[in-house]
Amino acid sequence: MEYEKLFKTQPVWKSIFSMAVPTVISIFVMILYNLADLFFIAQTGDEKMIAGVSVVTPLFSMAASIATMLGSGGSALIARALGAKK
Repeated sequence: MEYEKLFKTQPVWKSIFSMAVPTVISIFVMILYNLADLFFIAQTGDEKMIAGVSVVTPLFSMAASIATMLGSGGSALIARALGAKK
């Protein structure tokens, strides 16, 4: 019910911004984690390990973005079903 109040009383852009901030923060934390991982692996001096992290990081980011997209779409689907009393 809090989200319903959020969209009824506030401007649309403010509502969207307030719901997008947690997603942006989680992506930022994921980037920081990958940078820390790369830093500690770089301390070993092994180029193959550094290359492996450099290759996997974009794939991991893409997987996380797809999961976020599916999670958002799933939320919308559940909200529609609940709104239709199903």
